[in-house]
Amino acid sequence: MQIKTGDAISLPGLSIYPDQRKIFRNRQEIHLTAKKYNLLCMLVENIGHVMTYIGLFCFLLEKFKI
Repeated sequence: MQIKTGDAISLPGLSIYPDQRKIFRNRQEIHLTAKKYNLLCMLVENIGHVMTYIGLFCFLLEKFKI
């Protein structure tokens, strides 16, 4: 279950603060590259939806111009 509280997106054991681009797992900050951070946020925003390889590739292609 995903809960948005103010600026945070919370899942059990995981909190994402998009404005600060910070992620915490069990209250410890996780450091991710920009690509990994954006991919994780995209997956969290689409919880419950099937993501195809093509869909993920298109997201990365558009976001990072690869």
